[in-house]
Amino acid sequence: MLTLEDIGNSLLSCPRSPLQDVFPANPKPAPSVVCTNCGILLIICSLNSWTPATGWALNKPMTQRIAFLSIGCLLAGCALQTDVRLRRMPDSGMEPTIHNQQVVRENFDWQRTRPLARFDLVVVKEPGPKAQTTIRRIIALPGETVQVNGYLARVNGQPLAEPFVQRPPTRCKQAPCAPERFGPLRVPAGEYFLLADNRSTGTDSRLWKTPTVSAQHILALVQR
Repeated sequence: MLTLEDIGNSLLSCPRSPLQDVFPANPKPAPSVVCTNCGILLIICSLNSWTPATGWALNKPMTQRIAFLSIGCLLAGCALQTDVRLRRMPDSGMEPTIHNQQVVRENFDWQRTRPLARFDLVVVKEPGPKAQTTIRRIIALPGETVQVNGYLARVNGQPLAEPFVQRPPTRCKQAPCAPERFGPLRVPAGEYFLLADNRSTGTDSRLWKTPTVSAQHILALVQR
């Protein structure tokens, strides 16, 4: 006999979301809507079993199954509506902060919480024909002038304190290799300049088709 405890244990034992390397187009996926709607429909079916003489006939096996399924679908729908999911780091560009294949949490709802800030770790869709999705760090904000010298960044002529940068730099063994020097470049309005923490091997604004990305290319904030 299916019980509420069984449903709860099943939901807790499953990951809240798949570890996807491809960012979904809709931050609130269709499965959440499907599960919620199924739960509502199943509740309606359960209510249809009510009669004035017997009440809600939960003693009937079929009615019990429908009731438990409806609760399970509603709980699953609520779980899928979350704005925080998991992502696997696709490369070594963020060493030593995030290791290759490490799983991190990402927040899709960043636009409603706060504006983007320097040093934020973000999930970004790289500009260019491949449009790969990866994780990089915001270094320069709209209107600022950025320059990279010896793999260290300067913004508006001032060096940044970057304790997270890989030191010494990892030797690049496979092209494309990021340049040691870049800029100066003025970041356009509404755009951001991103760098990898592993400055010698990580592809970032220095190598992308366009050196800055708009907020539309920033898909989520990485939570640590």
